[in-house]
Amino acid sequence: RTHTIEFDNSYIFGEDFSWAPNSSAIVFVNTSGAVVRYDLATRQMSWTKRVFDQYIAGRPSWSPDGTMIAIGHSGAPYVALLDSASGELIRRLPGTRWTRAMAWTPDSKELLVADDSSRLLRWDVATGSMRSMRLPLHPNRQMVVDATGATAFVDAGTTGDSNERTTPQLLKIDLEQSAVVGRVPLDGYDFHFTGDRAHLLLGKDDLKFVRTSDLSVIATQDLPVLGLGFSIAPDGCNCLLSKDEGGFHFW
Repeated sequence: RTHTIEFDNSYIFGEDFSWAPNSSAIVFVNTSGAVVRYDLATRQMSWTKRVFDQYIAGRPSWSPDGTMIAIGHSGAPYVALLDSASGELIRRLPGTRWTRAMAWTPDSKELLVADDSSRLLRWDVATGSMRSMRLPLHPNRQMVVDATGATAFVDAGTTGDSNERTTPQLLKIDLEQSAVVGRVPLDGYDFHFTGDRAHLLLGKDDLKFVRTSDLSVIATQDLPVLGLGFSIAPDGCNCLLSKDEGGFHFW
């Protein structure tokens, strides 16, 4: 472990965080609803912005080209796009209801949101136009898009209408067909792409290596306790970021 970001009560981890594409920084939303950028080289918080009026957490997602950060506030009917360097508001994308998970297409032209009404929304960030599809299960807090931009993977775990708990599942979605084309049980696992995006890593008390083409588990590896979750640095280095009640830990 190289270092840890420790928080006082006002900075305890809220809901989610996102890496800069070059792995030089992370952005997160704290429990008071402020958006914070933390730079790894200086080990300092470079800016803190309040994007929404409500004092509750939200979901961040850094665009692959590094220029924008999308923030989906839990209580807002829109997603805010921020300039990643300054934290200033670029524009709002309306139409969502309680953002649950977010992801970008690799070209940074489209933003995907899974919301509380069990919809998968796709915005063209330049024009603001939006398309949607219905999800078979209520989404949880994670979503990723493959290297082609044609397939999304969504963590889902409740039925949309009754809110009845079901076994958490990883849904594989063909974005062109707007259809679910595969499923695998999650059972509390976080998931992230490997650097080549040909495999998913599912982590809880161990790491499972899953082939994205057919969702088969090809290897399992024991790891130290990951706390509340983990993430892999996106630039291909062997960097692991885990999180627990005490803060963020870089490995």
